Amino acid sequence: MKADERFLGLDSLRGICALGVACYHFKITEAVLYNRFYENLYVLVDYFFILSGFVIHHAYGRKLTNGAKSVSFLIKRFGRVYPMHFAMLAVMVGLELLKAALILVGVGAETQPFQGAFELDGLFYSLLLMQSVGFHPDGVWNTPSWTISVEWWAYIMYAAVTLLAGHGRRLVFAAIAVVSLLVIISTGTFLKSFSDVGIFRCFLSFLIGVGIHGLYVRYGDRIKAWSNLRVNATEVGLTAAVIAALALVPSVEWTLLFIPLFAVTVLMFAAGRGWVSALLRQPVMLLLGTLSYSIYIINEPLSSTIHRIIGIVGPRIGVDVSGLAENPFVGGEIHVLLLEPGWQVYAGYAAFAGLSVACAWVTYRLIEAPGREWFRKRADDWAAKLVEGEVAIRVKGRLQPRSQPPAASSTPKDTTA
Repeated sequence: MKADERFLGLDSLRGICALGVACYHFKITEAVLYNRFYENLYVLVDYFFILSGFVIHHAYGRKLTNGAKSVSFLIKRFGRVYPMHFAMLAVMVGLELLKAALILVGVGAETQPFQGAFELDGLFYSLLLMQSVGFHPDGVWNTPSWTISVEWWAYIMYAAVTLLAGHGRRLVFAAIAVVSLLVIISTGTFLKSFSDVGIFRCFLSFLIGVGIHGLYVRYGDRIKAWSNLRVNATEVGLTAAVIAALALVPSVEWTLLFIPLFAVTVLMFAAGRGWVSALLRQPVMLLLGTLSYSIYIINEPLSSTIHRIIGIVGPRIGVDVSGLAENPFVGGEIHVLLLEPGWQVYAGYAAFAGLSVACAWVTYRLIEAPGREWFRKRADDWAAKLVEGEVAIRVKGRLQPRSQPPAASSTPKDTTA
């Protein structure tokens, strides 16, 4: 199996999950807050964590053999997540400044600027990707970015254990996964773990993804040799099982069922031979996979902007559909659009999904892809200077210290998600 192999079906599934989480954060009518399928959509981030562990281990499991390579890996991962994260924080700071300006000119606001979730200390921790490792019990600023924070620390954990533990890393990974499971069970948050102990939720799912890759290496060829009937039945069955679990899992204590379900889904769709996999490889699905990170990270700023615009403009044009509602699952009041249950709700979510994809396409082209490429091109040079203390030169895509002869081969680009 090639380290630069792409798992297109898994990418597309990530795009679908990202869109599901985005819609979860965009509330339309109070009725959706009592819909079990809707309110279970938050568990889809665990698919992100499992898939991340799977593809990271696939791409880097045998490469992080020294300090320079490990630092290069972390720089590339930083470049993968931080440019969009920083850009969205800048957008949200702008929204708070706009709120302050509107208050000054006499336009009311439900909350004061830079208060509550938008306090400046939360911004400081968010900039350092430390907002979800125990400093705040609740989400701050771009709330969905809590997953970016904990996943960044998962990258650090993975690189450190891989480099330092060597052949014993499996035991260390297993120990960390067990401890993480015990923590989220003992706190009673399970997969509802968020800014409090969400890092352990991420470690657990990420390391399960690492383990699933080991199973894929061992059994992937056997799965690919299954009959068409068996493959199709498995893929359709897994799809139905995920949908049923989202609709039926009754409480937070049962959410751990999603971990093995998502793990098996990653294992099976990595082979990508069935009808569902063929559907996931269609251009529109691949587009969702490409845009998945942008779709996910922009959903809070986009949702907030829509609610604020409707809240300000609506009453002035006689269409007051903005309101607050109690959330029965997480507590507290949240913004909702007060649309009549029925086709209006479905139309509202379809419009939001379409707008999310359109905005994500723009941010992907202007911020995400250029930022990732900028860091990727410099990662090896920076790592060599930081770790080896030498000025390295690039020869045919590979770095060598000036004292060594050029290498003839080249290394593949970092294509992991």
